[in-house]
Amino acid sequence: MGVDLKKIYAKVAEKKQAEKRKVFVKVSNNGAVLGINGRIEKVEGAVKNLYANQKDIIDFSKLGATDLSKYHVILIGSHDKKVPLADRLKKYIEEGGFLVTTARCLDSFIADLFPDIITYEKQQIKGGAFKGEISSLEHPLFRGATKKKAMKFWIEDNCHPIKKVKPDIDEVVSSKKLEKKYGSGAMIVALNYGAGMIVHMLPKLHPPQSNEQGHYVSAYLLSNILDEAVNKAIPDEIRMPSDMRQMAYVNMVIIDDPSKNCAFCKSTFKEYEGKVFRCGSCGEHYHEFCIEQQLARDGTCRKCGKLMIYEKFKEAINSVYEPQYFQPPAPPPEPKKEEEKEEKKEEKKVEPPPPPPG
Repeated sequence: MGVDLKKIYAKVAEKKQAEKRKVFVKVSNNGAVLGINGRIEKVEGAVKNLYANQKDIIDFSKLGATDLSKYHVILIGSHDKKVPLADRLKKYIEEGGFLVTTARCLDSFIADLFPDIITYEKQQIKGGAFKGEISSLEHPLFRGATKKKAMKFWIEDNCHPIKKVKPDIDEVVSSKKLEKKYGSGAMIVALNYGAGMIVHMLPKLHPPQSNEQGHYVSAYLLSNILDEAVNKAIPDEIRMPSDMRQMAYVNMVIIDDPSKNCAFCKSTFKEYEGKVFRCGSCGEHYHEFCIEQQLARDGTCRKCGKLMIYEKFKEAINSVYEPQYFQPPAPPPEPKKEEEKEEKKEEKKVEPPPPPPG
């Protein structure tokens, strides 16, 4: 590859530790990453050098025997064959996992898993360098990675352009050249699904043609995704309320009245086909995208103001956090009975001395 990935990822870790020590420590102590080698792209270089507590690498033949639930992020390298048991990946995302895929993964299994969200154009891209424009340098996936709004990305031959079925997919990086030649300029996209997220990148994570700065940005991007996944899965203890009654567990529900308004965007649920979540404290409803936005902002319910935690994390929180309920005041002492008072008076009564003789 001609580049020292260990050095690149060490630089990322050093910067993260200096600027975001609290998150860095949390991820280093708790973060778990699974790398799955694709037929075209291997991911050992990225996974083994990323700062995390657990880093495992498998191939697709081990997918059925691997417990995916223990990983915060799964990274899959470019793969051009159909994936057996791919539905396990869909369930993993639905339950809160973050999946990162590259290049040919889109047409080999991502589009099959999420046909109503994302697919691909039939024509294939002629590989080469494409100038990609980052939607925002403050985007959670690119924050701190680079000061340049645009940079070169390398796309391999035979990749298919990304086609967004749902318009609200987050187009993190786009290319005008790609759009002009192939009708779609999306290069890196992020989409929420269930309680988790999918990030698909047309370029490989560490293509051989990339320079050191390009590899650094890719490493920073992957570390940002891991930070987001761990922060979402492990609630920040500093934000935990002193009284558990200040918390509201939210869960996915079937909306009983489509004319109700979303607490976040204020629009109704009419003609909405996505998932609906309800605050367990006040019963307020949210679109799936809206509750993700609210959780990212301050994490509290718009109506009742309580800290919102997904219901599925309830047992985990209760197992590590002992609620400090307000103790009721001690009851006042019972009044002493009259008999007891009289007995004590008799005990204290002193007999007068007898009169002297004569």
